[in-house]
Amino acid sequence: MRKLTDKIFYVENDKLFYDWKKIEKIPEFAVLKKCEQNPRWHSEGDVWKHTQLVCEAMENHLKSERITYKKHPYDVKLLMTAALFHDIGKGVTTQFKKGNWHAYGHEMEGEKIARRMLWDEGYEFREKVCSLIRWHMDPLRVFDSNKEILEKIARLSWNTDIKYLCALKICDITGSHQSSECSTSVEDIAKVKELQNIAQHIGCVSKPLPVPIDGKYEWKKVNDDRKPINVYMMVGLPGAGKDTLIQNLILGNKFDAFDYNLRLMPTVEEADKAVVLSRDDIRVELGFCTSKEKIVGTKYQEDKVTKVFNDRLKDAADNGLDIIIDAINIKKEYRTRIVEMLSNYRTVVNYVYVEAEGIDTNVGRRAGQIDRNTLLNMTERFEFPTREEYDNLYVFINNDENGWITKKQP
Repeated sequence: MRKLTDKIFYVENDKLFYDWKKIEKIPEFAVLKKCEQNPRWHSEGDVWKHTQLVCEAMENHLKSERITYKKHPYDVKLLMTAALFHDIGKGVTTQFKKGNWHAYGHEMEGEKIARRMLWDEGYEFREKVCSLIRWHMDPLRVFDSNKEILEKIARLSWNTDIKYLCALKICDITGSHQSSECSTSVEDIAKVKELQNIAQHIGCVSKPLPVPIDGKYEWKKVNDDRKPINVYMMVGLPGAGKDTLIQNLILGNKFDAFDYNLRLMPTVEEADKAVVLSRDDIRVELGFCTSKEKIVGTKYQEDKVTKVFNDRLKDAADNGLDIIIDAINIKKEYRTRIVEMLSNYRTVVNYVYVEAEGIDTNVGRRAGQIDRNTLLNMTERFEFPTREEYDNLYVFINNDENGWITKKQP
């Protein structure tokens, strides 16, 4: 398995360099040469030229901060990758509208594209890069209104590393040649530095703020004396290993194959005190498919499945049973909808993210069921859980040879 970064970077004399000849042949980057930009903000030209300037600015930033590849290979590759990918979403969002070129939502689309292209780079590296892409427009948006600036910064710290984000944004500004009548570069860089100083002051410049400020964005909790219901929201592509995890860890309490720290993960006391809810299983029960098939039925069939699923969810909660949601759950909309249905119960929402070490592992485990392109499309549709969704997030990375790597997210 050769990672994309092994192709687009090369090392020489203990320094990391972009291999531009290889990068420009990748379709997602090649299209950037055809993406025009509003000359008022980008007189340097197309998105490809802007990207090169931002990457150059990042190299200068790393040099000025004395962050060398020899001593800090992970950080250097991370920031250089984020600079390269930061505007890749403009390739699918750029349009001429109201007399000018625009790329509305390019940061969200860029996150999706980067996640697909960088999937095999590993969960932690990939998601950090994706978070920087997704939020790279926000350092200036924080100051759009003087209201709730601290809350905005705190929320930003839950979603990405603010120190790295500020470095990327300053390089983005430096790589944008604004026209003389609207140049705000100096003021914008000052704002980004102010954001970093505030984040430093409240303790979230390089780590998420541990508690909400004034409880403004605390999710709804029910106060009663009942034993809390553990909700396990399984999240991960087909073939990631979710079923194995459910049987061995959540239901079986077998920690042998898992990191010792994951003993802190709440598990059910006895298997009969939990219910596993799976839409796939319900489809089989209703006769819509066989146990070997993975399908989505007609609207009529799916409405029937939803009715059974919702009834069983409520019944389990009424009886105080722990609930395991066994599905890919790659879309935030569907995850939050289930959690909101349990808002009147005392719950602890545990997101359990499971990932195979590489997409080839997923393909092998689902041979004959799901092909590679379908799985890659899923990676692009995947919305990684945000901090507002859960109480706890547990991450399990595994393959068939090296077992499990586990981590509890803050």
